[in-house]
Amino acid sequence: MPWLTDKDLSAIQSYVDMTRARADALGLRLGIDTDPWAFHDFLQAQAHTHGVPATHDPSITDVRPGNFFWLRLQHGSETVACHAQRWIETRNLIELVRTHSIFADLTPTLDHRSVDLYPEAAELFIAGRVGIGGGFWIRKDWRGKGLTELFSRIGRAVALRHFSLEWYVAFFLNTDRRTQFGRLGAAFSNSIPLLHGYFPPYRRHLDVQMMYMSRSDILRQVSHEIREQPEAA
Repeated sequence: MPWLTDKDLSAIQSYVDMTRARADALGLRLGIDTDPWAFHDFLQAQAHTHGVPATHDPSITDVRPGNFFWLRLQHGSETVACHAQRWIETRNLIELVRTHSIFADLTPTLDHRSVDLYPEAAELFIAGRVGIGGGFWIRKDWRGKGLTELFSRIGRAVALRHFSLEWYVAFFLNTDRRTQFGRLGAAFSNSIPLLHGYFPPYRRHLDVQMMYMSRSDILRQVSHEIREQPEAA
C-alpha cells in the first residue's frame, strides 16, 4: 500500500490550490524557499518575533535543502508572513528533547542539564519521520486579517507530502494565548505539556507545551477544510 494514496495526494494539492486562491484574493502570493540561511536572516531582521527557533537555526541545527523549507506570503516584493518546516527521523522524539539534540544537533554539548518532563510527555511515544514547524510570523500590519488560519496549516500539508511524514509537531510556550493559537489558529488536534524548568534553546526556565498531529490527523483535516470551503472559492 502506498504511503500516500492518489486520493491523499489529490486532496493535498486541492488544499494547496485553495490556500493559494485565498491568498490571491488578499493580494498575496504564496512562495517557497529551501535556503535555511535566507530564513534565518529574514526572521532575525524582523520586529515583533521570538527570534529564530533553535530547531530551525542553521547555525546550531542540521537544516539544509532536502530536510528544510520555508513558506512565505508576499505582498508585492515584501514578505509579510513566514513559516519554516524541517523533518527528522527518530526512534523516540522525547529522547531527543531529553538529550537537547532536537534543539541543537550540530555540536555535542559539554554542559548537559536535565529537563523536567511532564508525566504526559514522558509517556508519549512518537517515532519515525517527524516534521517540525517553527518560526511562524506575520507582520504586525497584516495581523487580524485571517492569515493565521490561512497560513499556519498549509506548511504541514506540504511537509507531509514532500517529506512523507508520520508525525508533525511544534513547540509553544505553555500559556493560554499560545494554546489558543495552536488549537484554534493552527488547528492542532493534540497537545501535551512538555517540560517545565530549564529549556535548552533559551538557557532559562520556561513552561513549554508540544502540539502534534499524526499523518491521518493531517489528512482528515485537509479533507475537512476542502469540504468546508465556501462555494465561491
